[in-house]
Amino acid sequence: MDALKSKVLAIDDDEAILMLFDTILPKEGFSVVSTPRGGTGITMAHDEKPDIIILDLGLPDIPGMEVCRVMRQDPAIRHIPILMLTAQNNVQDKVKGLELGADDYLAKPFEPKELVARIRAILRRTLHESPAEKILERANVRILVDQIMVEVDGQPKGRLTRKEFDLLYVLMKKSPQVLSRSYLVETVWGTDYPVTDRTVDATIKRLRQKLGPDGAKHIVTIEGFGYKFE
Repeated sequence: MDALKSKVLAIDDDEAILMLFDTILPKEGFSVVSTPRGGTGITMAHDEKPDIIILDLGLPDIPGMEVCRVMRQDPAIRHIPILMLTAQNNVQDKVKGLELGADDYLAKPFEPKELVARIRAILRRTLHESPAEKILERANVRILVDQIMVEVDGQPKGRLTRKEFDLLYVLMKKSPQVLSRSYLVETVWGTDYPVTDRTVDATIKRLRQKLGPDGAKHIVTIEGFGYKFE
């Protein structure tokens, strides 16, 4: 059984860059789809439902700035975070890109480690922002995002810690997909913290206790792998 991976949509007409993405990102736990054309990239953003888009400014058909503008005006895909790439490391391009709605900016040439770090940072920042749901509901469990509160069968449960809440949010958001422990560590805690699989298991245990039997039954353990919400 494969772990659920964050999907990256790369829109860049530089074949060497696309090959770099295909080589590096899967090793870091990401899946990659790509296109050299902006128009196709907009279509793929709808069809592939990526977790993040890497967008180059110098595209052959539609300028990257225009692609960003179109995406940010499209209700179906405007929540997807965008990391802009350009060969021009100038302040004007950075400011314009950020004003159009890009989440971050990286100038070529770049170090692969910095690319990966920026992708992970963006995904962590947007965990509760994309899309900006006030309520997330699966089965009889409801999350009140703004209040960091959970209801089961309409009844409030004990207040969760931030990590307990984040863990439940990810499980419900990705339901019914199976999430590996390593995916949960990276998504909820990030790579900057000394967290192990045991930390995930301990947090799940506390979460189940707070949800009670009627809520906890939806968090299913996949032995030797991870968890899912069903």
